Amino acid sequence: MQNFLAAKTDGAFLDKLISAAKSEKTKEQLEEQRVSFIFSAVDKDQNITKAQIEKQLHCK
Repeated sequence: MQNFLAAKTDGAFLDKLISAAKSEKTKEQLEEQRVSFIFSAVDKDQNITKAQIEKQLHCK
């Protein structure tokens, strides 16, 4: 069994991640994130597309 507490993350990657988290998001970026989040939570057996989600959210 692996010890995940001993895992180390690259400092440069963490800096980029923190910077991205602090940056202002555009309306389009927020809508894209929302669609991606919903799409990832949907059961793949449902055969729902991102376009269908966007239509339901009235993004596009």
